[in-house]
Amino acid sequence: NYSTHVFTREAIRVIQDYHENVDAEQQPLFLYLAYQAVHCPNEVPKHYQDRYDNNSTYAHWTKQRRNYAGMLTAADEGIFNVTRVLKQNGLWNDTLVIVTTDNGGPTTIGCTQGSSNYPKRGGKCSLWEGGTTGDGIISGPALKSVLNTNSIPLLSQRFQHLFHVVDWLPTLAEWVGVVPKNPDKLDGVSQAKALALGTPARHELFGGYAQCVSQQTSDDWWGPTLRVRNWKLVQGQSAGPDSKNQSPPGTKQIQLPGGTGDN
Repeated sequence: NYSTHVFTREAIRVIQDYHENVDAEQQPLFLYLAYQAVHCPNEVPKHYQDRYDNNSTYAHWTKQRRNYAGMLTAADEGIFNVTRVLKQNGLWNDTLVIVTTDNGGPTTIGCTQGSSNYPKRGGKCSLWEGGTTGDGIISGPALKSVLNTNSIPLLSQRFQHLFHVVDWLPTLAEWVGVVPKNPDKLDGVSQAKALALGTPARHELFGGYAQCVSQQTSDDWWGPTLRVRNWKLVQGQSAGPDSKNQSPPGTKQIQLPGGTGDN
C-alpha cells in the first residue's frame, strides 16, 4: 500500500470514530497527519505521474520533476479526502487546517527529487535560505475566529515576518486557551497576535548546524547561522553546498530573506 493512501485512510477512520463516539463540545479533535510524501523514495502510483508524463504542458519538465508532481498530487488528493470527511460529519465549520513543512526541498544533496526552492539558494541539509525556509498555509473556517476578523484581505494575505517551527506550540496553545507547562523554558513564541495584526512576534532566528555526508560533499559541519530581520550571519566555512553558486539552476539571482539581492 502506498503510504499516502494508508495515512489518509487512518486519518479518515480517526475522524469518523471521533464523530461517532466523542462529544465535540467537551473534547475537541486535534489531528496530526504527517505524510511521508513528498519525501524519498521517489515513488508514486503510475496514474498520478501519467497525468504529467502524458501532458505536453509538462514536456519540458525532467522525469524527476514529473515524479515529484505525481507525489504531490497524491498528497493533495489525500488532504481533499480528509477535508471532505470533516464536512460530511459536520465538523468542518469549526476546523482550522495547517499545512507546513520542516525544511526546504533537497535539490543538491541528500535524497534529491524534483522540488524547487526558487528563488532561494540551497536546499535541505544546508543552512542557506532554500534549506531553512519552507511554505506554510493556515486555512479553514475557524481561521476567522482565531484571528478575530472577517477581513478577506487579512485572511488571504502572505505573512511577511519571521516564524519558526517551534512557534507552533505556543501559538496553537494561545488559540485554544491552554497555557503550556513551563512556558519560560519554551524556545518558541506565540505568533497569535502577529498573525492577527500583521506585526512581527520575533526578529531573530537561530539556524543551528547542518551536516550531510554524501559523495558530493565532505563530512564537515556547516554553520551555525543567525537571522536578524533581513540579515543573515553565517559562521564557519559555509552554510552548506551551493556556497559559490551565485545563480542556482532556474534562477537569475539569489533572494535575500526579505527581498532581492545576494544572501
